[in-house]
Amino acid sequence: MRCGEALRATFDRRFLTSLLLLLAVRALELALGEGYRFSSDDGSLPTVYSKLTRVDIALYCVVPLFVLGSSGSLGRSLSPATVLRWGSRRRMTRWHLLRSLVRGLAYSVVLVASALVAISLRSPLSFPAPTAALFVPVELALETMFLSACGMLLLASFVASGHGGTSVLAVLAYASVDYLLGMTELSGDHLFATGWSLTTLTGSTGIVDVLGCAARLAAILALLVLCCDVLLSGRDLLAEGGGRQDD
Repeated sequence: MRCGEALRATFDRRFLTSLLLLLAVRALELALGEGYRFSSDDGSLPTVYSKLTRVDIALYCVVPLFVLGSSGSLGRSLSPATVLRWGSRRRMTRWHLLRSLVRGLAYSVVLVASALVAISLRSPLSFPAPTAALFVPVELALETMFLSACGMLLLASFVASGHGGTSVLAVLAYASVDYLLGMTELSGDHLFATGWSLTTLTGSTGIVDVLGCAARLAAILALLVLCCDVLLSGRDLLAEGGGRQDD
């Protein structure tokens, strides 16, 4: 697949619409001041940022919009034309992984950029550029891995069930785990987190904790990629329109 064709497939109309909706929601939050309760006691950039990207925001806004934008291509993902284009299950899975990563990064850029604008306009604290330069790449990486995992779970559940609605529910169920944990005594403990909470850093989060969160998200993503490989191996690609059976 050519680069231009791959970009059009990744940033299709449905995904771009969902991305614009996310941007509109973030702009509306800033205009109305919703959720922007900063104080001089917040201390660090990660702590301030975490107020704008809470797990409830991820569950009720970010993940649904991401799923909405990604679900439009589910039917085409296993179409005969797609099977013939890629020729093997492994190539198909790697393409979906790359597309999920790019889409996850696009969402993460919108989230981080909108939060930094809100912080600069509303927070009484100011943070030096080196602090932001250290924080932003880490946050982008963590959020991208989480959203990519949502994208791969969407594909895996669609392959397993054959129903778009079931796959959407599977992703929302995954995203709700950390939200439900937040209602218990385990709130704020990364030890039991499996999703968005692993992207939430504070001023007291050390490098070991950050690496632990990144490793867990990477492991979840790798497991979902493996699941897609296994599930696709159970499909008769020749009967569905083509592809080799040797992978």
